[in-house]
Amino acid sequence: IEVMHQSIAARAQIELSIALANLLAYAGDDLGLEETSWHALATLGREVTGGKRGDLGVRMDYILYALVLKQNDLAESAVGKFERDFGEGDEGKEMVKSLQVSQWYFKAIHLLDEPQFPAKLASEYLLKAHALQPGRSELVASLRRLVALYPAVKEQVQQGIGEVSQQLEQRNPLAAAELHIFLAELNPADSSGHMARAHALNAEDPSIVAAWVAFQLEQEEPNFAELEGSLVRLIASNKLSSAERYSLLFTLGEVRLAEERWYEALQALEQALAMSDSPSKDLHQVLGLAYAGLGQEIIADEHMALAA
Repeated sequence: IEVMHQSIAARAQIELSIALANLLAYAGDDLGLEETSWHALATLGREVTGGKRGDLGVRMDYILYALVLKQNDLAESAVGKFERDFGEGDEGKEMVKSLQVSQWYFKAIHLLDEPQFPAKLASEYLLKAHALQPGRSELVASLRRLVALYPAVKEQVQQGIGEVSQQLEQRNPLAAAELHIFLAELNPADSSGHMARAHALNAEDPSIVAAWVAFQLEQEEPNFAELEGSLVRLIASNKLSSAERYSLLFTLGEVRLAEERWYEALQALEQALAMSDSPSKDLHQVLGLAYAGLGQEIIADEHMALAA
């Protein structure tokens, strides 16, 4: 947490604030952290009203310490002053928006401390943040997680998100593609259009392609050759992370499994298995199906047992 604050102050990168909020959500009730934060806030308070008023990093860190301490009124006042001092021009306006996003995001994170988590209120806060910076990946991921855990907020989120703007598609195709995938999950009736648009916007991003392929496999007559070609082309890239390569190999195995090409499915699935320190139940499940398709029942039963 200390390193995160130092990075934000040194680089004036407010985008790190969401990572900081996530970190704090797992920190627990730390009295030492609270005491340190109050001390830092008091020190920074003297600096922002004195010689370091024009220091972007100091001003941002002061706001973040206020948010860490749940001093929302203090943080809101500080953001207002920040806007008056630095909010001119496109860059200044974006910094102010990012600070306001942080305010709403921290308020949502703070709700995790409630005895009974108010999912609808968390949804309201996250949607307010999303309205300021539509399509921001961390916000979309948070809303997806919220809907998955609390389906009762699905309609609220669906109404709050709206549609993907053409401006976002031009400015940030990856974020727009991720938002299209989320909208496909929220609106099953329009899912085909959203998934096709996501793939058209970013056919080279592993997570987008994997989601698109998984969706196509659920349709009545998927084009297996097209799906396999997209996956094989990406897997050949040397820019993939281990997690991305694992995901694509798993999905490739599923495509071949759907065609009952058992041996070729195993080639991809066994590569995924070799990459994993703790294979998922889903991987063991499809491995079991592939070995069963080849008639190797003993190995199939072993994987099915691990899947169970």
